Amino acid sequence: MLKDTIKTMLAVATVATTLVACGGSDENPDAVSLYDSAKASFEANNPQQAISIIDSLQSLYPKEISLQRKAMYLRTLADSVMLDIETAKLDSTIIADSIAYINLKPKFDFVKEPDMVEGYYRLKSLKGSPLYERTGIEPRVDESGNMVITTCLFGVPAKHTAISVSCSAGESSTEAVPYDEALNYRYQAEGGSCEMVTFNYDKCTDFCKFIADNRHQTFKLTFKGNRNHTISLSKQIVNAIADTYDYSMAITSGKNATAQKLFVAKKRELNRQQIDKTKNAIKE
Repeated sequence: MLKDTIKTMLAVATVATTLVACGGSDENPDAVSLYDSAKASFEANNPQQAISIIDSLQSLYPKEISLQRKAMYLRTLADSVMLDIETAKLDSTIIADSIAYINLKPKFDFVKEPDMVEGYYRLKSLKGSPLYERTGIEPRVDESGNMVITTCLFGVPAKHTAISVSCSAGESSTEAVPYDEALNYRYQAEGGSCEMVTFNYDKCTDFCKFIADNRHQTFKLTFKGNRNHTISLSKQIVNAIADTYDYSMAITSGKNATAQKLFVAKKRELNRQQIDKTKNAIKE
Protein backbone atom coordinates (compact mmCIF):
# COMPACT_ATOMS: atom_id res chain seq x y z
CA MET A 1 0.00 0.00 0.00
CA LEU A 2 2.79 2.43 0.89
CA LYS A 3 4.59 1.71 -2.40
CA ASP A 4 1.39 2.48 -4.32
CA THR A 5 1.02 5.75 -2.44
CA ILE A 6 4.60 6.74 -3.22
CA LYS A 7 4.04 5.96 -6.91
CA THR A 8 1.02 8.23 -6.87
CA MET A 9 2.99 11.01 -5.22
CA LEU A 10 5.76 10.61 -7.79
CA ALA A 11 3.19 11.01 -10.53
CA VAL A 12 1.99 14.20 -8.90
CA ALA A 13 5.60 15.39 -8.64
CA THR A 14 5.79 15.19 -12.43
CA VAL A 15 3.28 18.02 -12.50
CA ALA A 16 5.67 20.07 -10.41
CA THR A 17 8.46 19.20 -12.84
CA THR A 18 6.38 20.46 -15.75
CA LEU A 19 5.66 23.68 -13.91
CA VAL A 20 9.36 24.20 -13.30
CA ALA A 21 10.05 23.77 -16.98
CA CYS A 22 7.59 26.59 -17.62
CA GLY A 23 9.47 28.94 -15.29
CA GLY A 24 11.19 32.07 -16.52
CA SER A 25 14.71 31.97 -17.85
CA ASP A 26 15.76 34.72 -15.43
CA GLU A 27 15.75 32.30 -12.47
CA ASN A 28 19.07 31.92 -10.68
CA PRO A 29 20.73 28.84 -12.19
CA ASP A 30 22.19 27.80 -8.81
CA ALA A 31 18.74 27.98 -7.25
CA VAL A 32 17.28 25.98 -10.14
CA SER A 33 20.03 23.40 -9.68
CA LEU A 34 19.10 23.04 -6.01
CA TYR A 35 15.45 22.60 -6.91
CA ASP A 36 16.35 19.99 -9.52
CA SER A 37 18.37 18.12 -6.88
CA ALA A 38 15.43 18.19 -4.50
CA LYS A 39 13.12 16.92 -7.23
CA ALA A 40 15.56 14.17 -8.16
CA SER A 41 15.80 13.07 -4.52
CA PHE A 42 12.01 12.95 -4.27
CA GLU A 43 11.72 10.92 -7.48
CA ALA A 44 14.42 8.58 -6.12
CA ASN A 45 12.12 7.89 -3.17
CA ASN A 46 14.22 9.91 -0.71
CA PRO A 47 11.73 12.49 0.61
CA GLN A 48 13.83 13.33 3.69
CA GLN A 49 16.78 14.38 1.53
CA ALA A 50 14.44 16.35 -0.74
CA ILE A 51 13.14 18.27 2.28
CA SER A 52 16.69 19.02 3.43
CA ILE A 53 17.62 20.41 0.01
CA ILE A 54 14.45 22.51 -0.13
CA ASP A 55 15.34 23.98 3.27
CA SER A 56 18.71 25.01 1.84
CA LEU A 57 17.02 26.52 -1.22
CA GLN A 58 14.69 28.57 0.97
CA SER A 59 17.59 29.77 3.11
CA LEU A 60 20.00 30.64 0.29
CA TYR A 61 17.63 32.07 -2.31
CA PRO A 62 14.67 33.70 -0.52
CA LYS A 63 14.13 36.22 -3.38
CA GLU A 64 13.47 33.52 -5.97
CA ILE A 65 9.74 33.76 -5.32
CA SER A 66 8.52 31.71 -8.26
CA LEU A 67 10.99 28.92 -7.57
CA GLN A 68 10.23 29.05 -3.84
CA ARG A 69 6.56 28.45 -4.58
CA LYS A 70 7.40 25.40 -6.66
CA ALA A 71 9.74 24.15 -3.94
CA MET A 72 7.06 24.56 -1.28
CA TYR A 73 4.67 22.50 -3.38
CA LEU A 74 7.30 19.80 -3.78
CA ARG A 75 7.90 19.88 -0.04
CA THR A 76 4.24 19.23 0.73
CA LEU A 77 4.43 16.17 -1.52
CA ALA A 78 7.58 14.99 0.28
CA ASP A 79 5.90 15.63 3.64
CA SER A 80 2.99 13.47 2.52
CA VAL A 81 5.30 10.55 1.75
CA MET A 82 7.04 10.99 5.11
CA LEU A 83 3.64 10.81 6.81
CA ASP A 84 2.92 7.57 4.94
CA ILE A 85 6.21 6.13 6.20
CA GLU A 86 5.50 7.26 9.76
CA THR A 87 2.01 5.78 9.66
CA ALA A 88 3.34 2.45 8.38
CA LYS A 89 5.88 2.31 11.24
CA LEU A 90 3.19 3.10 13.81
CA ASP A 91 0.92 0.41 12.35
CA SER A 92 3.76 -2.12 12.65
CA THR A 93 4.36 -1.10 16.27
CA ILE A 94 0.67 -1.37 17.14
CA ILE A 95 0.42 -4.83 15.55
CA ALA A 96 3.57 -6.10 17.31
CA ASP A 97 2.44 -4.72 20.67
CA SER A 98 -1.03 -6.20 20.21
CA ILE A 99 0.46 -9.64 19.58
CA ALA A 100 2.70 -9.36 22.66
CA TYR A 101 -0.22 -8.14 24.77
CA ILE A 102 -2.51 -10.98 23.64
CA ASN A 103 0.19 -13.57 24.34
CA LEU A 104 1.10 -12.23 27.80
CA LYS A 105 -2.26 -11.12 29.18
CA PRO A 106 -3.44 -14.64 30.19
CA LYS A 107 -0.37 -14.95 32.44
CA PHE A 108 -1.47 -12.08 34.67
CA ASP A 109 -4.05 -11.56 37.40
CA PHE A 110 -5.42 -8.22 38.55
CA VAL A 111 -4.85 -7.69 42.28
CA LYS A 112 -6.87 -5.19 44.29
CA GLU A 113 -7.45 -5.69 47.99
CA PRO A 114 -10.26 -3.78 49.78
CA ASP A 115 -7.78 -1.37 51.38
CA MET A 116 -6.07 -0.51 48.07
CA VAL A 117 -6.73 2.75 46.26
CA GLU A 118 -5.43 1.28 43.01
CA GLY A 119 -4.77 -2.29 41.98
CA TYR A 120 -2.02 -3.84 39.89
CA TYR A 121 -1.32 -6.73 37.53
CA ARG A 122 0.89 -9.57 38.72
CA LEU A 123 1.99 -12.81 37.15
CA LYS A 124 -0.17 -15.72 38.26
CA SER A 125 2.99 -17.74 38.92
CA LEU A 126 3.86 -15.38 41.81
CA LYS A 127 0.51 -15.71 43.55
CA GLY A 128 1.56 -18.45 45.98
CA SER A 129 4.61 -16.57 47.25
CA PRO A 130 3.51 -13.27 48.81
CA LEU A 131 6.27 -10.69 48.89
CA TYR A 132 5.59 -9.67 52.49
CA GLU A 133 6.56 -13.20 53.62
CA ARG A 134 10.04 -13.28 52.07
CA THR A 135 13.13 -11.27 51.17
CA GLY A 136 13.02 -10.50 47.49
CA ILE A 137 11.44 -8.38 44.79
CA GLU A 138 8.18 -8.53 42.90
CA PRO A 139 7.46 -7.06 39.45
CA ARG A 140 4.06 -5.49 38.86
CA VAL A 141 2.19 -3.43 36.30
CA ASP A 142 0.02 -0.59 37.54
CA GLU A 143 -3.44 0.25 36.20
CA SER A 144 -1.92 2.61 33.62
CA GLY A 145 0.33 -0.13 32.27
CA ASN A 146 3.53 1.15 33.88
CA MET A 147 6.22 -1.12 35.30
CA VAL A 148 6.63 -1.22 39.09
CA ILE A 149 9.12 -3.09 41.28
CA THR A 150 8.40 -3.70 44.97
CA THR A 151 11.09 -4.97 47.34
CA CYS A 152 11.00 -6.59 50.76
CA LEU A 153 14.02 -7.12 53.00
CA PHE A 154 13.61 -9.19 56.19
CA GLY A 155 15.96 -9.27 59.15
CA VAL A 156 18.69 -7.05 57.70
CA PRO A 157 18.48 -3.36 58.69
CA ALA A 158 20.11 -2.11 55.51
CA LYS A 159 17.77 0.91 55.24
CA HIS A 160 17.86 0.38 51.49
CA THR A 161 16.71 3.06 49.06
CA ALA A 162 17.77 1.37 45.81
CA ILE A 163 18.54 -2.04 44.35
CA SER A 164 20.95 -3.25 41.70
CA VAL A 165 21.52 -6.42 39.73
CA SER A 166 24.72 -7.76 38.26
CA CYS A 167 25.59 -10.52 35.82
CA SER A 168 28.29 -11.27 33.29
CA ALA A 169 26.70 -8.69 30.97
CA GLY A 170 27.14 -5.86 33.48
CA GLU A 171 25.18 -4.10 36.18
CA SER A 172 22.08 -1.93 36.47
CA SER A 173 20.51 -0.04 39.36
CA THR A 174 17.18 1.55 40.10
CA GLU A 175 16.94 5.21 41.00
CA ALA A 176 16.82 5.88 44.74
CA VAL A 177 13.53 6.15 46.63
CA PRO A 178 14.17 8.06 49.90
CA TYR A 179 12.66 6.83 53.15
CA ASP A 180 9.24 8.51 53.42
CA GLU A 181 7.01 5.97 55.22
CA ALA A 182 4.96 5.68 52.03
CA LEU A 183 6.88 4.33 49.03
CA ASN A 184 9.72 3.45 51.37
CA TYR A 185 8.72 2.25 54.82
CA ARG A 186 10.11 0.10 57.63
CA TYR A 187 8.58 -1.86 60.50
CA GLN A 188 9.34 -4.56 63.02
CA ALA A 189 8.08 -8.11 62.37
CA GLU A 190 8.50 -11.42 64.19
CA GLY A 191 11.63 -12.16 62.20
CA GLY A 192 13.12 -8.77 62.99
CA SER A 193 13.22 -5.62 60.87
CA CYS A 194 11.36 -5.40 57.60
CA GLU A 195 11.88 -2.87 54.79
CA MET A 196 9.58 -2.44 51.80
CA VAL A 197 10.22 -0.07 48.90
CA THR A 198 8.14 0.60 45.78
CA PHE A 199 10.02 1.70 42.68
CA ASN A 200 7.66 3.26 40.16
CA TYR A 201 8.35 3.13 36.43
CA ASP A 202 10.46 6.32 36.39
CA LYS A 203 12.78 4.69 38.93
CA CYS A 204 13.00 1.14 37.61
CA THR A 205 12.39 1.00 33.83
CA ASP A 206 16.06 0.83 32.82
CA PHE A 207 16.71 -1.68 35.61
CA CYS A 208 13.94 -3.96 34.35
CA LYS A 209 14.97 -3.56 30.72
CA PHE A 210 18.50 -4.68 31.59
CA ILE A 211 17.11 -7.86 33.16
CA ALA A 212 14.72 -8.47 30.25
CA ASP A 213 17.55 -8.02 27.74
CA ASN A 214 19.69 -10.52 29.65
CA ARG A 215 17.06 -12.89 30.96
CA HIS A 216 19.20 -15.96 30.29
CA GLN A 217 21.94 -14.72 32.61
CA THR A 218 22.47 -15.55 36.30
CA PHE A 219 21.89 -12.48 38.49
CA LYS A 220 22.90 -11.23 41.89
CA LEU A 221 20.53 -8.75 43.55
CA THR A 222 21.86 -6.13 45.97
CA PHE A 223 19.78 -4.04 48.37
CA LYS A 224 21.64 -0.72 48.56
CA GLY A 225 21.45 1.41 51.70
CA ASN A 226 23.49 2.23 54.79
CA ARG A 227 24.80 -1.28 54.29
CA ASN A 228 24.45 -3.53 51.27
CA HIS A 229 22.85 -6.95 51.29
CA THR A 230 23.25 -9.29 48.31
CA ILE A 231 21.25 -12.38 47.39
CA SER A 232 20.92 -14.58 44.31
CA LEU A 233 18.00 -13.76 42.06
CA SER A 234 16.04 -16.89 41.23
CA LYS A 235 15.40 -17.85 37.63
CA GLN A 236 11.67 -17.62 38.34
CA ILE A 237 11.96 -13.98 39.39
CA VAL A 238 14.27 -13.12 36.50
CA ASN A 239 11.72 -14.50 34.03
CA ALA A 240 8.91 -12.81 35.94
CA ILE A 241 10.61 -9.42 35.67
CA ALA A 242 11.30 -9.97 31.96
CA ASP A 243 7.71 -11.03 31.21
CA THR A 244 6.27 -8.19 33.28
CA TYR A 245 8.51 -5.67 31.53
CA ASP A 246 7.44 -7.01 28.13
CA TYR A 247 3.79 -6.84 29.18
CA SER A 248 4.17 -3.26 30.41
CA MET A 249 5.95 -2.21 27.22
CA ALA A 250 3.25 -3.80 25.08
CA ILE A 251 0.59 -1.79 26.90
CA THR A 252 2.35 1.57 27.06
CA SER A 253 4.01 1.39 23.63
CA GLY A 254 0.70 0.40 22.03
CA LYS A 255 -1.08 3.29 23.73
CA ASN A 256 1.62 5.74 22.68
CA ALA A 257 1.64 4.51 19.08
CA THR A 258 -2.16 4.76 18.85
CA ALA A 259 -2.10 8.30 20.23
CA GLN A 260 0.72 9.21 17.85
CA LYS A 261 -1.25 7.80 14.92
CA LEU A 262 -4.15 10.12 15.74
CA PHE A 263 -1.72 13.03 15.79
CA VAL A 264 -0.30 11.98 12.42
CA ALA A 265 -3.84 11.82 11.01
CA LYS A 266 -4.30 15.47 12.00
CA LYS A 267 -0.97 16.33 10.39
CA ARG A 268 -2.10 14.53 7.25
CA GLU A 269 -5.26 16.62 7.00
CA LEU A 270 -3.18 19.80 7.35
CA ASN A 271 -0.78 18.44 4.74
CA ARG A 272 -3.64 17.92 2.28
CA GLN A 273 -4.64 21.53 2.75
CA GLN A 274 -1.06 22.66 2.22
CA ILE A 275 -0.78 20.62 -0.98
CA ASP A 276 -3.83 22.36 -2.44
CA LYS A 277 -2.68 25.78 -1.24
CA THR A 278 0.87 25.52 -2.58
CA LYS A 279 -0.29 24.01 -5.85
CA ASN A 280 -2.67 26.91 -6.39
CA ALA A 281 0.10 29.39 -5.46
CA ILE A 282 2.16 28.16 -8.42
CA LYS A 283 -0.66 29.08 -10.78
CA GLU A 284 -0.93 32.65 -9.49
